[in-house]
Amino acid sequence: MQYSIKIRVEALADIQEVVAWYEAKSIGLGDNFRIIVSKHIGQLDTFPYTYCIRYDNIRCIPLKKYPYMVHYAVDENTKEVQIFAVISTHRNPEIWRKMIQRSINTEQNDVSVC
Repeated sequence: MQYSIKIRVEALADIQEVVAWYEAKSIGLGDNFRIIVSKHIGQLDTFPYTYCIRYDNIRCIPLKKYPYMVHYAVDENTKEVQIFAVISTHRNPEIWRKMIQRSINTEQNDVSVC
């Protein structure tokens, strides 16, 4: 079963910010981060239930080699995966919840990628 993937504008901004930060630290490191994020997100169209629910029906993908997690939800009715944020694991989990809730409440902010 194929699911469509929608990446919210906020999540795209998160990714771009992290890519820029890593690229400033070492050339190529930002591109590597982008590749790893894309690979993990790309697998969700076929395997959206691979990762467990962490909070409020939100699932998280821990990224290998980077201290970040992709926060997403699966809508079984519409066969859609929504990516809400890419957040550092060093941040307070309560901040995650607030950021995700704010993103969920702004429905018009999504970009279809798959």
